[in-house]
Amino acid sequence: MSDRRLGTTAHYAPMVVVLVLAAGLRWMNTGLERLENDGAVHTLKAIAVARHGKLELLGLPMPYFNFRGYHGPVSIYIYALPLLIKPDPRLARMMTGAAHVVATALIFAIGGRFFGRKAGLVSALLFAVHPEAVFMARGIWNPSLQTPFALAYVWTGLLGYCGGKKWARIAHLPMLTLGGQCHPGTFLLAPITVVLWVSAWRRSRSQRRATVMHALVGAALALLLTMPWMIGVYLDNIDNLGSSDLSGGEMVKGFRAGAEGQSDLHMFTRLYQQLGNWEQNWTQPIQPVLTLVGLVVLLAPAIVRRGRVTGAAVALGYLLPPLLLLALSARYEDHFIWSGYGFAFLVQGVMIGSLLAHRKTRGGGVFRLGRDGEPSNGLRWLGLLVLGLLALTQILFNIRYDLSLGRVSLDEQVAAIETAVARAQASDRGLLLLASDINDRDWLRWEALREGRDARVVRPDRALPLPAEGAVLLGWEDYTGRPTVFSGGEIVQQGFRLSELPAAQHFKPNLIPLEPVRFTCGATVLGFLREDSDSWPLAGQPWTVFMIWRVDELLSENYAVFMHLVDGSGTKYAQVDMPALPVGQQRIGELAMNRMELVVGESLPEDGPLFLHFGMYNDIHSAETLDASGESGGTLGVIQIRAGGYPLARWDDLALVDLVIPDEFQPGPPLEVLVTWRILNFPAKEVKLRWRLISDDSEMAYETETEIVPGHATISLPAGLLTTMQYRLPLGAAFPPGDYTLWMVIVSRDGEQSEGPFSTSLKVVPRKRLFSVPEMQHRMDADFSGQMTLLGYDIAQHEESIDLTLYWQAQREMETDYKYFVHLWSEGQVVAQVDAMPRGNEHPTSWWAEGEVLRESVQLTLPGNGDFTLTTGFYDPLSAARLAVVPADGKAETQDWVDLGKWAIAE
Repeated sequence: MSDRRLGTTAHYAPMVVVLVLAAGLRWMNTGLERLENDGAVHTLKAIAVARHGKLELLGLPMPYFNFRGYHGPVSIYIYALPLLIKPDPRLARMMTGAAHVVATALIFAIGGRFFGRKAGLVSALLFAVHPEAVFMARGIWNPSLQTPFALAYVWTGLLGYCGGKKWARIAHLPMLTLGGQCHPGTFLLAPITVVLWVSAWRRSRSQRRATVMHALVGAALALLLTMPWMIGVYLDNIDNLGSSDLSGGEMVKGFRAGAEGQSDLHMFTRLYQQLGNWEQNWTQPIQPVLTLVGLVVLLAPAIVRRGRVTGAAVALGYLLPPLLLLALSARYEDHFIWSGYGFAFLVQGVMIGSLLAHRKTRGGGVFRLGRDGEPSNGLRWLGLLVLGLLALTQILFNIRYDLSLGRVSLDEQVAAIETAVARAQASDRGLLLLASDINDRDWLRWEALREGRDARVVRPDRALPLPAEGAVLLGWEDYTGRPTVFSGGEIVQQGFRLSELPAAQHFKPNLIPLEPVRFTCGATVLGFLREDSDSWPLAGQPWTVFMIWRVDELLSENYAVFMHLVDGSGTKYAQVDMPALPVGQQRIGELAMNRMELVVGESLPEDGPLFLHFGMYNDIHSAETLDASGESGGTLGVIQIRAGGYPLARWDDLALVDLVIPDEFQPGPPLEVLVTWRILNFPAKEVKLRWRLISDDSEMAYETETEIVPGHATISLPAGLLTTMQYRLPLGAAFPPGDYTLWMVIVSRDGEQSEGPFSTSLKVVPRKRLFSVPEMQHRMDADFSGQMTLLGYDIAQHEESIDLTLYWQAQREMETDYKYFVHLWSEGQVVAQVDAMPRGNEHPTSWWAEGEVLRESVQLTLPGNGDFTLTTGFYDPLSAARLAVVPADGKAETQDWVDLGKWAIAE
């Protein structure tokens, strides 16, 4: 019994050693390589499945076609298994290694069953130690999972159709479709099924019915396993119909994209390099030569005798992927042929195993070189020598390769994150991981490593969160994208920089609006902070500012922010658009900062007002600004950053930067004065603005007081504010013409006047007015509430219209801009009307001087025949209240309109 156990141990011990060697080389340094983008995407998708219960129907996008294509979800669920334990990408890499240890076992199973145990051991050993195979098994990538599924596909095919195993025939096609979902390169092996099926059909007539039934069951299972993928592709193309509606010809064209610049020699060169040792030395050609000779040896009997199907299947496993790529004129990528990579080692193992064999194998069709069907001792020793040299040199190369990488590894990145997490927890602050190059999609790596840690990943083109208490920053040592906040600090793990983000109050805007600008999306812009506090926009030069904004409500979707540099006429000289803070990173009440670098146009003027226009938008709409009452105020926030010239005057905390008045002023409307203020410091006390107009003879003709910023207390104005205010000074319609001095000064609440008033000249010219009463057809003298009098009217009737001329006279200067109405009535209904300001809005009632006479012409279109009545009157457009009419005979007020007469229009 002990001898039997010893024999069993001796039988399996070599293969166990090979599997341990394969596992050791693949798991030895799982964190040595850096995490690549595809590995990061796989990790993120697998984490979503394993840790958050998401149902994935699609894998990664396929970049091989012009239409929208995706890999199947099989690889995602395979990588999700180890991440159930811990969300660490190194566990996912170990899963790839485990799959390739299974591939090593499958190589042994195929070789040992069909070509002899020694051939199986040699094949497995060569695959276990080969640098390309080891490298292939250390990533997190769906093409890396092709090899085990491809080997399982051929293994079940050989067992089912050559070995008569029912379960293997059923499992054969499911293995193909599972591998094809990992990467479509596996489907290039599909002709092997035809070869095996035809061989079984010809060889065993009695099993034909069973063979067909098992194949159909396997096909049904394969289809069932493919259904989630098919549903996912269908749903994706329904959602993105415009980008996936391509013809079949365009699909082929997309698959061939990039093949025009490649020669067939390129592919064969890569095949040679993949099979040879990575080092260019005397061992490099051994395995390519063994593979080439072995392919001939395995295929020749199958072609000549048509009976060596096992050798043909293995040979086709390696040959089909490159040959079909050539036939399709497709672009070559290394991973396109990884489905056939394991079969090359079977071919090599069969060749070396034939040199070591003592007896004839079952079905491989391998030639015999010695007497009596056995190889000579010299050939055996040659085979052992070749095998030993290959295994030893490749094991040593793998060790040297690991030690000589010299680049930042995944282990070091994870260790740097752990150091940063500990630092953040110790100071009770958040952790921000700064991704670097947007084109390299570095943020994907950080996102994959963030899971399970209290950290946020900040992409280089997005807003930076500004926690109230500050944060710990971690990024690449050479990252220069945020020099204002990410510099200095300390270097950790020889490739990463650990720095401190100051508290949010450190980032105070120095370009500010009068009030923070609220947007309907739930964000409030506080202002802009210049990267260089002394910098201003210059023609042809970059200018960098930070938009500082606050999250008042969690945004329902991701928004972008924009900023335009414009002058007073709205001409744009620079523009920046960039993403805001992602929804998942927002915290209510927290500030965010967008770094905006403007490339200023060469035509920017050297002087004159400049403004920043800014806002937020998404793919559907632009967010609107909100005023203090919550009403919409458009889609633009505005901040003035430059005025027209040098300061004109200064009073304590206020500087008068610019003042604009008309060259000549005609009394009637208020005098409009544009004043630009700069708030130098927070005002210490409440003050007002006193205005005076002084005539040539030094008489004060007008005086009034206004707020500095209407609607805002002076002490509430923020330091650094630059704002332009419009003041409307009602001088009155009868203000006398002449040359005046406009005088202004700051006064306190109790009337104390500051020193140094500012003054400028103002020329008042008369407005042309009519005060004499002209002739008119119908005199009325209707008094509208003591404001104006309807003196009378002229009327002329035409075939299709009525021309009406009204004559009004102002009884006093009015503060309200009234509208007049003229209504044409018929059968109790208004059938034509005019509602307007006098003289087409060019001479409103507030401009009228006492005693001034105005003439207004109105034309009404007659709707047809009938009896008509004309009425007229005045009303306040804000309240809609009409002015009551005081009849000329002095009777009580009876109505709010004047009847202008009746007409009968007959046919």
